[in-house]
Amino acid sequence: MVFLSLTLLTCALFRRQLNANNVVLVNLCLSLLLTNLLLMLNQQSSEHLACAVVAGFLHFLFLSAFVWMLIDAVLLFISVKNLTKIRTNQKDALNWKTAILIGYLCPLIVVGVSDAAVHNGYNNTVCWLKENTSFSWSFYGPVYFILALNIILFVAIFIIIAFTLKNLNSDILQRRQTLADKKLIISILLKTMARFFTLGCPWMVGLIVIKTVDYNSVVILISLQGVFVFFIHCVLNQEVMQQCWRWILTLIFCKTPVNNILTMTASHTQTT
Repeated sequence: MVFLSLTLLTCALFRRQLNANNVVLVNLCLSLLLTNLLLMLNQQSSEHLACAVVAGFLHFLFLSAFVWMLIDAVLLFISVKNLTKIRTNQKDALNWKTAILIGYLCPLIVVGVSDAAVHNGYNNTVCWLKENTSFSWSFYGPVYFILALNIILFVAIFIIIAFTLKNLNSDILQRRQTLADKKLIISILLKTMARFFTLGCPWMVGLIVIKTVDYNSVVILISLQGVFVFFIHCVLNQEVMQQCWRWILTLIFCKTPVNNILTMTASHTQTT
């Protein structure tokens, strides 16, 4: 919860541009944060909360988080597919308003339809879905489908990047623009691997071993997703780090020296 809150704060301070990528990151963190908060409040004061209501909200928030993971993978696939036009604007494919509509409407429809079709599907003692029932597939069905689709998308991304790098390596001219594109493609490959590890692996491992491993251990594993999201999207984000250092130097020096220091640093980096 701490790292998810830090990620939201970082987005508010450093990533104010309203595009699909930022909207996906913010809403993914918000869904996970509200889920963890609801779980914590439920453990602390379960006698004061209606279990069925809590379970319904958890059902919706978990599904919403998975849908946002899928949207993030789709956006990454679109950007990689357009590697021949490497600087294509992603908002032409999916704008942030459409992303918000998909991210919250789809889970709401699944929860509403499943609850209307199957009565008493929520467990009143553990505030979750009744396991080993048809109603539980209103959660596990979409989750397995999204995880499988994410795997397919990430495999397709790796294949596209591999073929693109191969074509660039076979280019006889080796123009400067080609080399710049190659560096950008490698950067996208590393980000793809990081996102796959962040968005997919904790949940896949958790869902596979939840029947054989202690439930609390699985919850801890999944909760580490907030830590991974913060480090990948904030700590390892060059734009965010540059702005953060600019603010830190502003607190230490006056405005003019800070600009001079940043200019000298940028010039030295370009020269190197």
